[in-house]
Amino acid sequence: MRHILLFFFVFSFGQTQAQETYWVFFNDLSRGELAISQESLIRRQKQGIQLSKNDYSISQEVINELRKKGFRIKNKSRWFNAVSVYAEADQLNDLRQLPSVKSVERVGRFYAKPIEVGGDRNSNQSIDPNDYGDAWNQIRMLNGHKLHQEGTRGSGVIVAVLDAGFNRTDTLEVFQKMRNEGRLLGWKNFVKDTSTVFYASSHGTQVLSCMAADLAGTMIGTAPDASYWLLMSEDVLSETPVEEDNWVAAAEFADSVGAQIINSSLGYTRFDHPWPDYSYSDMDGKTTIVTRGAQMAASKGILVVNSQGNEGASSWTYMVAPADGDSVFSIGGVNPYRNYAFFSSKGPTYDGRIKPNVVAQGQSAVVAGILGGTHSANGTSFASPIIAGMAATLWGRHPFRSNMEIFQFIQKSADRYHNPNNELGYGIPDFALADEMLVYNVCVAPVDPFSIFPNPSSGYLYVVKGPEVPDDAFLDLISSEGKLVYRWEVSGRNIHRIDLPSYLAKGIYHLRYTDDKDYSASMKFHYIYE
Repeated sequence: MRHILLFFFVFSFGQTQAQETYWVFFNDLSRGELAISQESLIRRQKQGIQLSKNDYSISQEVINELRKKGFRIKNKSRWFNAVSVYAEADQLNDLRQLPSVKSVERVGRFYAKPIEVGGDRNSNQSIDPNDYGDAWNQIRMLNGHKLHQEGTRGSGVIVAVLDAGFNRTDTLEVFQKMRNEGRLLGWKNFVKDTSTVFYASSHGTQVLSCMAADLAGTMIGTAPDASYWLLMSEDVLSETPVEEDNWVAAAEFADSVGAQIINSSLGYTRFDHPWPDYSYSDMDGKTTIVTRGAQMAASKGILVVNSQGNEGASSWTYMVAPADGDSVFSIGGVNPYRNYAFFSSKGPTYDGRIKPNVVAQGQSAVVAGILGGTHSANGTSFASPIIAGMAATLWGRHPFRSNMEIFQFIQKSADRYHNPNNELGYGIPDFALADEMLVYNVCVAPVDPFSIFPNPSSGYLYVVKGPEVPDDAFLDLISSEGKLVYRWEVSGRNIHRIDLPSYLAKGIYHLRYTDDKDYSASMKFHYIYE
């Protein structure tokens, strides 16, 4: 839990309890029934993902065998062909002797600790910035409002939110439209045997508001028309590896109900005594169970969006698991002025990959308050859902793209794509640009001042403008002798397809951006007539 909150905790104390949990991994077994929904099948079909044996449930005979031996099962993982069970130390030998059991590993120890509540405090349509309230900056920074202007706000996309609790999400006015329209699809508690998730922590409430809030004049999130599952996997009473077990179980559930995106503003590096902490060498994208689970989710066609972590100013400094996964879209934080937020965890991964992938506003982010209204909050916990919501909005416009195409096009739209670092990753995405890159299927990210593709060209060019190029300008075709050959007037978009004049001779030309003031920039290309 320490990775999701930064400031202003309220404490209460409970009785100390001890309880051992273990992962039980099985040998190859016959599987049960298909364990995924029609929505999940459709998601796979759209992306050309074949069914595999881990899409089928664990054999019920194996489960019954454990129960007959007196073991109480906590979570089941078809992905890893394993279950987690409660057991005493003197039961382990009997457990390991079962013919179906391959190995047994300890998960973690539960015991009460201070409860942390509250949260981090610190068709072209006309939209009114005032409708977004103070949250306007965090969507405008990403050019996400331009997709909202097009009438796209995440409709038809299912987002699973893995978090610590969703206090008052069932009553707050900012979520009333989501509830009234039936887009709160359901919820599930993986921490305790209870049907509710609307308690324990408001962290999930705040995270959800960055995406799902829809109350004009107060707050509008980045995907207010998406549908949501609320999955409580984080235990506010402790920080142990059992939460990774919960995370994997929640991710599998998200897969089974057809979620296209997982937002996880959670992370794991250090644990309560006596469980050993992870080391930096474990942040290699393939060691921790939570990262392996996140990678598995991505292989099923889910876009896994995870906060990079809030360790930038600590002795750890690095990202938290599962943000180290190479198929996990890890999100760092910036302040309202687009500069690195001091607390945002840094990269690289232990094996040298750039992390975070992209960044969004995490310092002075705006979130819903549990008593109404909004307030300012700090944490990559909020940068992550801001991006996840925009990814839902983008994916809703391009439903037959794969999760990794959405991942890559968002990353390629970012302002540091050609010059990444381990504080900002590939930078701040431009979702209007990502949208146009997907429309035109242009995989070339803009350079300063702009990119042209293909080069050499045989009749047409795509021009991808960088952020410094004016929106309203001219494109001049200049010969190698410096003569103006042709002029196009361009406006309003980040990508333009231009058809070159049929009378053009082979040779070297320049394409020049200019406006009616003093802006001018040019690039060279080679024209090959076919």
